[in-house]
Amino acid sequence: MLVDPWTARRVVGGRLLDEAVHAADTARFEVLHRRTDGVMAWEFEQPTIAVFCFTQGFRRARLAMGTESVDCRIDASAELGIVAAETEVQGYFQTGPDCSYSILFLDPELLPKGRSVQKSLMTFDEPGLRMEFREMRNCAEISPDLAPLMLEGWALRTLARLAGASDVHQVIGSPRLSPNFMQDLDNYIEHSMSGPLTVGDMAAVVGYSARHFTRALVAATGMTPTRYLTKRRIERGRLLLRDSAMPITEVAHLCGFANPQHFATVFRRTTGTSPSDFARAVRPLR
Repeated sequence: MLVDPWTARRVVGGRLLDEAVHAADTARFEVLHRRTDGVMAWEFEQPTIAVFCFTQGFRRARLAMGTESVDCRIDASAELGIVAAETEVQGYFQTGPDCSYSILFLDPELLPKGRSVQKSLMTFDEPGLRMEFREMRNCAEISPDLAPLMLEGWALRTLARLAGASDVHQVIGSPRLSPNFMQDLDNYIEHSMSGPLTVGDMAAVVGYSARHFTRALVAATGMTPTRYLTKRRIERGRLLLRDSAMPITEVAHLCGFANPQHFATVFRRTTGTSPSDFARAVRPLR
């Protein structure tokens, strides 16, 4: 089975009458026309950002988009939608017998460093973006060979329009971990530190993908997950060396280091002194 790099899962009701697909390295544009019996079931999940334009036949959307529920009308003044990367969408559209729509898939790496699409949004309006969807559809129909050449520039303009659209306020922004997420992360690290911890393990605790977790943690703390975990390990090592009489070998193990030599190397690089020298300096003060 071929793997689609743009969608992880797509199950759409109705009968596909016509489809046009145009792809570039960082974007993909699809124009689709379906026939339904008035309801179009929809299951959708993708690793990319997806921007929709519902141009004909759509009347209402009733969807679960990640953790949010959506029940909204679709008309000429609210025919756009955006689905954040790695968001699962399930539900259905109420439609006429024939419906047409187009999708622009965008590689999240197009966004500037430290920026992400933070949430999904259905049925909003941005006149300039609607016009560009129309122009892109016309170009794809009249000059399909030129469509891939136009995609890259259009993708960047789309992100710029979304970032500035009042109806899409805060959809594109700098990712942040909430205080509760940081507390959950710190508690997890504290109780799991003696064993191996991966970026995926830490991301799962706060409900992020590994990539989004990394971006959010860097934005919140200025540190990558590896650096943040090392910082927490050394902080625990300092406390154990100060407040206990444990041998350095045991301290290294409890802090998650494979051996005391590795612990000593990282400890010295971080604090400027060795674990043994640190212990001798602080233990007599207890």
